[in-house]
Amino acid sequence: MRPRVDWIQLTESAEITSLWDTLHDGEIRAITSDLHARTVRLECEVDYLRSFHNLPEDLTFTLQLEEVTTVRVTKWTVWPGEFVVPKETSRPEEESLIAEYHAKWREESESWNAFESAITSGILEITDATLATGKDGGGVALKLEVMRGSSFHELFLSAGRLEVTRSDRCPFDLAAFLQLGHAYWEAFANR
Repeated sequence: MRPRVDWIQLTESAEITSLWDTLHDGEIRAITSDLHARTVRLECEVDYLRSFHNLPEDLTFTLQLEEVTTVRVTKWTVWPGEFVVPKETSRPEEESLIAEYHAKWREESESWNAFESAITSGILEITDATLATGKDGGGVALKLEVMRGSSFHELFLSAGRLEVTRSDRCPFDLAAFLQLGHAYWEAFANR
């Protein structure tokens, strides 16, 4: 068996790729996993990529993980104490206060099946996404930070490979997906 990439045991040799440009502020509309086939399918909508690149209005992107070995979901429970940023606070002081507040939150495990089933009752807003790729076919690990309502979750998936496709079946892959996001944010920065 080949060694697999996993966020818990991420090796220094893993290649890290930020998917923030392509998935930040996108939405996961559906998660479908098949334990027998060892797959997980994430259907995503990214409105700003569709709009900027004049793509079809109903276009979605699918992240299909094959040979899945790990699915984990954790929930961040917000510290119940009062949190206020005073009006005269500088931006660096505000960032420090927010970091201190977030440090008081608690990470709690959740059932993957229960989480997946709950997606039908609401969408997940993607706040961050990162892909780790193992050397020499060592697989992939995907980490997604998402919000559902006011709940923050982290999803951790490990698999043999990741395929990225478009719902309109146009030829597409991870590199093309990354380029869509890069072009959007480059234009955004130049405005």
